Amino acid sequence: GDVYKRQAVAYPLAHRREVLGALALVLAPDCASAEDVSRSAELLSRFLSMQLELAHMDQQARLAAEAELRALRAQINPHFFFNTLNTVLSYLRDEPETARRILLRLADLFRMNMELQGHIIPFADEYQYIRDYLFIEQARFRDRLRVVYDIDPQVLKVGVPALSVQPIVENAVRHGIGPKNGPGTVEIRARLDLLTLRVHVTVRDDGVGMPPEKVAEVLAPRASNGDRRTARRGVGLANVAERLRRLYGDAYGLQVDSTPGKGTTVHLRLPMR
Repeated sequence: GDVYKRQAVAYPLAHRREVLGALALVLAPDCASAEDVSRSAELLSRFLSMQLELAHMDQQARLAAEAELRALRAQINPHFFFNTLNTVLSYLRDEPETARRILLRLADLFRMNMELQGHIIPFADEYQYIRDYLFIEQARFRDRLRVVYDIDPQVLKVGVPALSVQPIVENAVRHGIGPKNGPGTVEIRARLDLLTLRVHVTVRDDGVGMPPEKVAEVLAPRASNGDRRTARRGVGLANVAERLRRLYGDAYGLQVDSTPGKGTTVHLRLPMR
């Protein structure tokens, strides 16, 4: 019965001026003064409100990253589909077995795209996605495209954001090797740094390259002048860079080095998960 005679202090737990709950403390008979407990309760309620704000921000970052991922899937699928159909048609008469293999890779590509759940997948899955994509592109470019893989087996089990490396590879093929006169090479390298607990992925091409202003352009989410062609060209790299920033912060992301006439190298830094 004494509990009903005790003093209590209460402070709201709020997020953006909306009260989500309250922190209430009932004072024991032998506790400190009500003023001291009240001051402590106020500080604790502010701390908990701050945690609610941080949780909300984290949720918004995840939702934004999911939206970026959906946008990237929508951007990739038509490109793969129409280019691959044209490639299959070119092989059907003289090399029907190659055409069949391309269609199988296309089916695997779409299946994996549909099955990607959440942000984080094993690098092995992303690697398979890349290999399927490059198999199709090598069939399309024939002798004009050479691919070199240099993948540390330790990386295969590490979790990476879905579609974080493939768009970089696609950019190297489409905008590096595609416009180049003569054959070109795309190299994909992945290493695990146990000292810094980071994954380092490098995608290098010896294609046409870009001047510094173009590098900034393709990393911009939208062209400032509303040029849809320019925005479309940069959506892959810009999308990946923005998703990494939202998921991991500014310490991780993309570094692009490019020289006109010599090629482009993209470095991708990820935390080991």
